[in-house]
Amino acid sequence: MFTFYRDVIGLETTRADPGEGYEVGVDWAQFKDGHGGEIELFDHARFGTDFEFPLPRANATVLTFRVDDLEAEVSRLRARDVEFFSEGWYDWGGAAHFLDPEGNHLQLFQIGR
Repeated sequence: MFTFYRDVIGLETTRADPGEGYEVGVDWAQFKDGHGGEIELFDHARFGTDFEFPLPRANATVLTFRVDDLEAEVSRLRARDVEFFSEGWYDWGGAAHFLDPEGNHLQLFQIGR
Protein backbone atom coordinates (compact mmCIF):
# COMPACT_ATOMS: atom_id res chain seq x y z
CA MET A 1 0.00 0.00 0.00
CA PHE A 2 2.87 2.37 0.82
CA THR A 3 4.45 2.02 -2.62
CA PHE A 4 1.06 2.26 -4.37
CA TYR A 5 0.17 5.60 -2.78
CA ARG A 6 3.71 6.98 -3.08
CA ASP A 7 4.87 5.61 -6.44
CA VAL A 8 1.67 5.00 -8.40
CA ILE A 9 -0.68 7.72 -7.12
CA GLY A 10 2.27 10.08 -6.62
CA LEU A 11 1.57 11.37 -3.12
CA GLU A 12 4.47 12.78 -1.12
CA THR A 13 5.36 11.29 2.24
CA THR A 14 5.56 13.61 5.23
CA ARG A 15 8.07 13.72 8.05
CA ALA A 16 5.38 13.31 10.71
CA ASP A 17 6.17 11.18 13.75
CA PRO A 18 3.64 8.36 14.09
CA GLY A 19 4.25 7.98 17.81
CA GLU A 20 5.41 5.07 19.90
CA GLY A 21 4.78 1.60 18.52
CA TYR A 22 4.70 2.45 14.80
CA GLU A 23 7.55 2.45 12.29
CA VAL A 24 7.46 4.84 9.34
CA GLY A 25 7.22 2.99 6.02
CA VAL A 26 6.68 -0.37 7.73
CA ASP A 27 3.31 -0.19 9.46
CA TRP A 28 2.55 3.54 9.25
CA ALA A 29 2.85 6.27 6.62
CA GLN A 30 1.46 9.75 6.13
CA PHE A 31 1.06 11.32 2.71
CA LYS A 32 0.15 14.80 1.52
CA ASP A 33 -1.62 15.58 -1.72
CA GLY A 34 -0.17 19.03 -2.45
CA HIS A 35 -3.52 20.74 -1.82
CA GLY A 36 -3.58 20.66 1.99
CA GLY A 37 -4.95 17.13 2.34
CA GLU A 38 -3.23 14.37 4.26
CA ILE A 39 -3.81 10.62 4.36
CA GLU A 40 -2.47 8.19 6.94
CA LEU A 41 -2.13 4.45 6.42
CA PHE A 42 -1.46 2.26 9.42
CA ASP A 43 -1.60 -1.42 10.27
CA HIS A 44 -3.95 -2.23 13.12
CA ALA A 45 -3.23 -5.96 12.79
CA ARG A 46 0.25 -5.45 14.20
CA PHE A 47 -1.33 -4.55 17.52
CA GLY A 48 -4.06 -7.19 17.48
CA THR A 49 -6.86 -4.72 16.72
CA ASP A 50 -9.76 -6.11 14.71
CA PHE A 51 -12.34 -4.00 12.94
CA GLU A 52 -15.67 -4.97 11.43
CA PHE A 53 -15.81 -3.34 8.00
CA PRO A 54 -19.15 -2.74 6.30
CA LEU A 55 -20.20 -5.38 3.82
CA PRO A 56 -20.50 -5.37 0.93
CA ARG A 57 -17.24 -3.48 0.55
CA ALA A 58 -18.83 -1.30 -2.18
CA ASN A 59 -20.72 0.53 0.60
CA ALA A 60 -17.50 1.62 2.31
CA THR A 61 -16.01 5.10 2.09
CA VAL A 62 -14.72 6.44 -1.23
CA LEU A 63 -11.44 8.37 -1.07
CA THR A 64 -11.57 11.20 -3.62
CA PHE A 65 -8.86 13.36 -5.17
CA ARG A 66 -9.69 16.60 -6.96
CA VAL A 67 -7.48 17.08 -10.03
CA ASP A 68 -7.03 19.93 -12.52
CA ASP A 69 -6.90 17.68 -15.60
CA LEU A 70 -8.85 14.44 -15.22
CA GLU A 71 -7.87 13.01 -18.61
CA ALA A 72 -4.16 13.61 -17.98
CA GLU A 73 -4.32 11.97 -14.54
CA VAL A 74 -6.22 8.97 -15.86
CA SER A 75 -3.61 8.55 -18.62
CA ARG A 76 -0.76 8.89 -16.11
CA LEU A 77 -2.24 6.23 -13.83
CA ARG A 78 -3.11 3.88 -16.69
CA ALA A 79 0.56 4.02 -17.69
CA ARG A 80 1.26 2.71 -14.16
CA ASP A 81 -1.18 -0.21 -14.67
CA VAL A 82 -4.12 1.26 -12.75
CA GLU A 83 -7.41 -0.11 -14.10
CA PHE A 84 -10.45 2.15 -14.01
CA PHE A 85 -13.92 0.61 -13.66
CA SER A 86 -15.96 3.76 -14.29
CA GLU A 87 -15.30 7.07 -16.05
CA GLY A 88 -17.57 9.82 -17.20
CA TRP A 89 -18.33 13.48 -17.78
CA TYR A 90 -21.39 15.11 -16.26
CA ASP A 91 -22.96 18.57 -15.97
CA TRP A 92 -20.68 19.42 -13.03
CA GLY A 93 -17.42 17.89 -14.36
CA GLY A 94 -15.86 14.44 -14.62
CA ALA A 95 -14.93 11.46 -12.48
CA ALA A 96 -12.95 8.24 -12.80
CA HIS A 97 -13.08 5.36 -10.31
CA PHE A 98 -10.52 2.66 -9.47
CA LEU A 99 -9.41 0.41 -6.61
CA ASP A 100 -6.21 0.38 -4.60
CA PRO A 101 -4.41 -2.96 -4.04
CA GLU A 102 -6.59 -3.74 -0.98
CA GLY A 103 -9.86 -3.02 -2.79
CA ASN A 104 -10.53 0.45 -1.41
CA HIS A 105 -12.59 2.61 -3.78
CA LEU A 106 -10.74 5.71 -5.04
CA GLN A 107 -12.03 8.49 -7.27
CA LEU A 108 -10.42 11.26 -9.28
CA PHE A 109 -12.69 14.18 -10.10
CA GLN A 110 -12.47 17.46 -11.98
CA ILE A 111 -14.89 20.36 -11.60
CA GLY A 112 -15.85 21.73 -15.03
CA ARG A 113 -14.15 20.77 -18.23
